[in-house]
Amino acid sequence: MVFQSISIGWHVHQHSGLRLARAVATIIGTAALLLALVPWAGAWVVEVDWLAPAWPLVFALTIGALVLSRARGAGAVTASIALGLCTLTVLAQPRSAANPREGIRLRVVTHNVWTDNVDASGTAAVLERSGADILFLQETEGQFASVLPVLARTFPYSSGCKHRCALIILSRFPIESTKLRRTDRPWRRIDPGMMLDARIRLPGSVGIIPVVTVHLARGQARGADLRQRAELAQALKRADGNASILAGDFNLVPWSARMRMLDAALAPLARATAAFSWPARFEKRDVPFPLVPIDHVYAGSGWALESVRRLERTGSDHYPIAVDLIWQGQNAMVTSAR
Repeated sequence: MVFQSISIGWHVHQHSGLRLARAVATIIGTAALLLALVPWAGAWVVEVDWLAPAWPLVFALTIGALVLSRARGAGAVTASIALGLCTLTVLAQPRSAANPREGIRLRVVTHNVWTDNVDASGTAAVLERSGADILFLQETEGQFASVLPVLARTFPYSSGCKHRCALIILSRFPIESTKLRRTDRPWRRIDPGMMLDARIRLPGSVGIIPVVTVHLARGQARGADLRQRAELAQALKRADGNASILAGDFNLVPWSARMRMLDAALAPLARATAAFSWPARFEKRDVPFPLVPIDHVYAGSGWALESVRRLERTGSDHYPIAVDLIWQGQNAMVTSAR
């Protein structure tokens, strides 16, 4: 009788534990489903799109829900739907064409060097040995400003400015002209110059190409995003869309609705990157690995993508991103711009 009571109690306890696990699984699965919807819902509700950087957590949440629910019940169903939505989101990302073999090669590096850079000299050294032809730099008005003269040895041409600038373009090749575009009042909290564009003369058949660097703000108020995208798109459309290159810190992840809208607004330029670049450190302490890709490079239709890679850690809270492009435009030939 005693053993029977113990057995009944054990089964009741086990059943209660299973019900609790499945209830928790349902909550986790629902959270995963809601987060999986963010890249799509953000197109209608800007505030929802701010959650897009957390979207990769869906995969961990779905695994947790499936394990706790033992692949049964509401938790398993919501987790499965969330996983399906994630698959659609991944498939919706643009794909690069096959690597071309011929054309003039150009390496560009974009790097938010961080106002509070903890190793400006080390950062400059990484950029010097990156093999870049053009550097697109953001937040250069802080600690990094002191080492800009060092980079002049490798990159003799600079967009320059009269005072400390938050955005700078450095090049191995002559910069013909530059223009710093100021932001309107809703964007005052970002860099004093929302975008910096220049004209660089490359050797060979390419000629003068328009290049632009930007540092977009996070958490824009409703309507500010639209104006920011419109101004950026307008500036690029005035340039040669075939040869243009745009790079910088966009503070947008590839799967967000705002990134897709920007992609559409900047066409025919195509985004060439999705390399995880932030954070490299938090509160000046190293982070083991970056969590989100927010530093991007766009290139005009005359450029084909050869490779994208994340460079080594610097003194910044971002990693630098290097992109190798090959000119496929008029009179393309096998050579290097360097």
